[in-house]
Amino acid sequence: MNDTPKASKSSKSPGRSRRVLAKLLLMLIATAFALGLAECIVRLIYPEFGIPIFTTKLFTEYDPLLGWRKIPNFHGTHVQDEYTIVERFNSKGLRGPEYPYKKPAGEFRILVLGDSFAEGYTVEFEDLCSELLKQKLSTGLNKRVQVINAGTGGYSTDQELLFFRTEGVKYEPDLVIVLYCENDAPMNVKSVYYTMGRGQKPLFALEDGKLSLKSTPQKTWDRTEEAEKDSAKKEHDYKKPFSLLKPDTWYLYRLTKYVLSRRSKNTTAGGPIEQVLESAPEDKPAGDTVYRGRQDEWIMTEALMAQIQKEAADAGAKFLLYSIPQKEDVYSAKAPDSAIEHNLRVMSQRHAMKFIPTIATFRKQAANLAPSQKRLYWKKDSHWTPEGHRLTAEILAQHILSHRTEYGL
Repeated sequence: MNDTPKASKSSKSPGRSRRVLAKLLLMLIATAFALGLAECIVRLIYPEFGIPIFTTKLFTEYDPLLGWRKIPNFHGTHVQDEYTIVERFNSKGLRGPEYPYKKPAGEFRILVLGDSFAEGYTVEFEDLCSELLKQKLSTGLNKRVQVINAGTGGYSTDQELLFFRTEGVKYEPDLVIVLYCENDAPMNVKSVYYTMGRGQKPLFALEDGKLSLKSTPQKTWDRTEEAEKDSAKKEHDYKKPFSLLKPDTWYLYRLTKYVLSRRSKNTTAGGPIEQVLESAPEDKPAGDTVYRGRQDEWIMTEALMAQIQKEAADAGAKFLLYSIPQKEDVYSAKAPDSAIEHNLRVMSQRHAMKFIPTIATFRKQAANLAPSQKRLYWKKDSHWTPEGHRLTAEILAQHILSHRTEYGL
């Protein structure tokens, strides 16, 4: 009698195990089917998340005067392991909504000129320094403020002058802000921009103190076709073959990562930045009035910058020069005094330009953010994170608000 129950348990055990295994197998099949279906849907609806990892593209086309310009009515995606950003350009090739040339009554309008730091392809549109500046000034001034961002990757001061002369002035700005980057001076005396294959650019000559356009770009390439084909060759070079065991080859994984990163934006409380700005040193005269580095580069840059200032004034706009600190100047303990800030200070003194030096403020905020593992610049990419754009917006807003009378506010 004792053997019967044991035999009964023994006979039931294999059947129960088979049922459990069958259920597990069914769950695995259902999960795999659901993931496969989701992957197919994402590929159909969000094809941009199939762009290969670690590629930053040029969404530009040939321009007979500027060399290149952002493609009107175009959108594309920059993908790095640190960020995935969708850029959208309006009908004029500007990042953002449509801006009418005619300025609405009562609006204070700012035009931002600059390169890739100004364009900000490493952050979403709403995280751009220009958009954050608009919000801060609208609140601080209690009036309608519009900030139009004309930044274009690779532009130097000569292209910014030509853009303002042919297009920017049409927007009737009250204030023109130039964000100066370290490679602007060297590029102001060159006719070709080799980085990322941008191609030829305009070149000015300076004779007897007068600027003249010496050469204009020839059409050596057309980025439009490349953009439409989504840079097929580059994708072939970088694209990783799909693998079930490698999440970064899944469109679904990259979309999920993107959504989660947008929900946990790189933001901090306002206190630390406010404290940094309160302790920011006022700009002071340069110890000497001689440019450091190559004189031809800086003499040309001075002439170009002064011309932007003059043409802005002729159009009824004020002028403001902002120095973009480089990552190594901010994070390197051994970084020497900046020759660039010195030279820009000399330039601003010679032409009575409003000038904002920024390295000291960026260093203090970088130290404030360090305990939270947040950064002003991406670790691999040399451009600003949302925090870097936010700090720039805070610096600019504080300056404008504290000089509102001088800016006609």
